[in-house]
Amino acid sequence: MEVKDALTIMFLFGSFILALLTYINNNTRKNKNPPKGYAPKVGFSFLMT
Repeated sequence: MEVKDALTIMFLFGSFILALLTYINNNTRKNKNPPKGYAPKVGFSFLMT
């Protein structure tokens, strides 16, 4: 049971970090208005180009 709980916590924490980085990345893109095709190296921006 402990291994299953640990894996669940790791998965939830990873999902939270991914969502947080995505939110930060979208926020900085809206504020800076970069040129088209530009992907700042924050989080997982390469997935959203």
